[in-house]
Amino acid sequence: MDIKKLSGQPLPPPQRSLSTSKSDASPRLANTMPVPATATTQALWQSGQILQALVLKASPEQLLLNIQGAQASVARPPALPLQAGDKLQVKVIKNAPLLQLKLIEVQSATETITRRALRNNLPRQQTLPPLLANIEYLSRNPAATTQFDKAIRIAAQQIYYQLPGIESLRQPLALKQALELSGTFFESNIKASLQTGGLNLQQDTRTSLLRLSTQLQYYIASKTGMNRTAQAATARLTTESGTAIQSARTTISSSNPVAQAGVSPSLAQNPGQQAVPQSSLRAAEQLLQQTEGVLARLQIHQLHQLKSEENFRPSWSVELPVRTDQGINLFDLRIQREVPFSPPWTNEEGRQHQQVLSPRWSVRLAFDLEGLGPVQVVIGLQDEQVSVHFHAEDVQTNTLFNEYLATLGSRLRHAGLDVAGIDCQQGQPKPAAEIANTPLVDEQV
Repeated sequence: MDIKKLSGQPLPPPQRSLSTSKSDASPRLANTMPVPATATTQALWQSGQILQALVLKASPEQLLLNIQGAQASVARPPALPLQAGDKLQVKVIKNAPLLQLKLIEVQSATETITRRALRNNLPRQQTLPPLLANIEYLSRNPAATTQFDKAIRIAAQQIYYQLPGIESLRQPLALKQALELSGTFFESNIKASLQTGGLNLQQDTRTSLLRLSTQLQYYIASKTGMNRTAQAATARLTTESGTAIQSARTTISSSNPVAQAGVSPSLAQNPGQQAVPQSSLRAAEQLLQQTEGVLARLQIHQLHQLKSEENFRPSWSVELPVRTDQGINLFDLRIQREVPFSPPWTNEEGRQHQQVLSPRWSVRLAFDLEGLGPVQVVIGLQDEQVSVHFHAEDVQTNTLFNEYLATLGSRLRHAGLDVAGIDCQQGQPKPAAEIANTPLVDEQV
């Protein structure tokens, strides 16, 4: 998500009040707002000057603004969904005898909240593999039984054993539930649960992570005597290694997903040899930092989703951990609604059909499995027509996938889909912006 810097300085509190009546409104420009001028405003605000204004109150016909310390009641520009809290950038057209302001830019209150949330979470976010490795270590390694108290170990084990297994995800309903409980849809699940019941929120990833975070804060506070809230803030600011710093700075792309390989648990020293637990306090601080970082990452995913819905092209980012006998594999999914492709009608055929085009969806999937290396998949779907494109970085994986493309195509057709194209190439896929404009079928062939 593109984060634009706020223009200008924060508005000071109102110092004086100016007012204008409805009759003062100028009919010439819809985005021009007349304000009665005073000697003070004539001296301070010159023609061509750019000012920052804050909407204090909005009615259907009037706006109460704080214009860099001065309050002014102005006629509301038509067809603008302004609300209290919105920030405006205005330009002084003229400052006498009637001050005229031209509206240049609107920054909605919702967008301001979104940007603030991004600024808070971007420096804190961490990728999932380090936390997943430590959770698996606490759940399966006998050496971890004495590292923390029972409550922390239980919270970690609940996360581990609630992860979906690879076999269960072969069933569509199980895959659907795993995505719903991935933590990205936590608030929606709460609302749905209150209305109709259904999903068990205790199995939601966000719930489990919050439970683990709470237990870690209690544990650290008991060891140090500090208030757990203050200690949690300290833990969030503490970086345990260069890897943690780099992980915290990793940004989330709203386009292609990223194949993330598993890592060794950092709670155990010498993980490749005999595991020796770290000191309990140091390990708890590290684990809390990782947990809080993943919670921040989940919120960033949600903020991307919110922004995409404002642009009328909803997209969802989900990082789905899957439990196997060999460890935890991470699948990164990006699901987005694309602009539909028009059928190749003539003008006359188009007038005869007059049909609404079906939505087009794209799914981008990335994973890094042992023996395969990084793989990305781009899937397009419109109506019953599907296209599948694999991109494998490893030469042998590329060869292996190409051997089974015919089998995959046959199974897709057996499921009732029209396969427009299916292939596998070595290397990385194009950026999502380029993929979005690629037809399902190459009509030049």
